[in-house]
Amino acid sequence: MVYSLVESPDILCLSETRITKVNIAKYKVEELIKPYTAYWNIAHKSGYSGTAILTKAKPTNILFGFANLNDTEGRIITAQYQHFNIMSIYAPNSGDKCKRLDYRTQSWEPALQNHVKVLLAAKLPVK
Repeated sequence: MVYSLVESPDILCLSETRITKVNIAKYKVEELIKPYTAYWNIAHKSGYSGTAILTKAKPTNILFGFANLNDTEGRIITAQYQHFNIMSIYAPNSGDKCKRLDYRTQSWEPALQNHVKVLLAAKLPVK
């Protein structure tokens, strides 16, 4: 099956990709998405969460996760370009009976705020 984008954005951010390295190769995803180059932040747990940025223009840098929080769930990826930064984010749900609420509010959200502050310190807009 061949997929195509109706529109042709320069950059496309994806969240909850749930993709694995095995499936990227098996289904030849890189071939399907041409003319885009894909940058994947794949969760360590197979088939879980994940984010991606598909782009036509080569970024100057790609950041996977946060500097100050071990992101094994692939919940954020940042592409840095000459004049701006763009992030694809998949925020964690608090879960059944809010069992992950403390993680979300005390760890993940402060890490995101710090990440954005660091990006903004470079005086480039964050999209």
